Amino acid sequence: KNKFQIKVRRHHMGKIALLLLAFAALVIPIPLTKGSITTPYHLINDQSKQVECLAKNIYFESRGESKKGQVAVGFVTMNRLYNSKYPKSVCGVVYQKRGRECQFSWVCKNHELISDKNSFNSILVLSRNLYYNFEDIKDPTNGSLFFCEQRAFHTLKQYHNVRVMTKIGNHIFYKKHDARNRTSI
Repeated sequence: KNKFQIKVRRHHMGKIALLLLAFAALVIPIPLTKGSITTPYHLINDQSKQVECLAKNIYFESRGESKKGQVAVGFVTMNRLYNSKYPKSVCGVVYQKRGRECQFSWVCKNHELISDKNSFNSILVLSRNLYYNFEDIKDPTNGSLFFCEQRAFHTLKQYHNVRVMTKIGNHIFYKKHDARNRTSI
């Protein structure tokens, strides 16, 4: 065998190995939470859908923000998921309406056109990491359930008793104060 044949064979073996790894990543179950052994195959598609809903929310609410700002928006979504006052799926949280009011502005605008594919793909990776490792990542919002642009916050403060948890980029992250129970929600 000459050197060319050996190089070609190695090149093809590398491609085959990559294809096998990609296939294994699609087929091998992904743990749901710490302590669970595996995710049943029928749930993998649902998990992918939940990750995509999280990615869309981060994309439409904060694609122009820093990674920390994007993670913070993702945390608000995930914090709601683990709060008893919100739906029990990421998609449920993202698309939740109260009357005619959407929880996230882009949902009411019926705006789901992803114009920047590179940005969305980057946010999709971030979303997967946040979805599967939520409990292990430090929450930059300190448990916030809400956020808004800084320029809109002054009007919000007039109508709601809120507790600012942090400011990241162009957003203020906060909790609403429940006057009846004297706690932050």
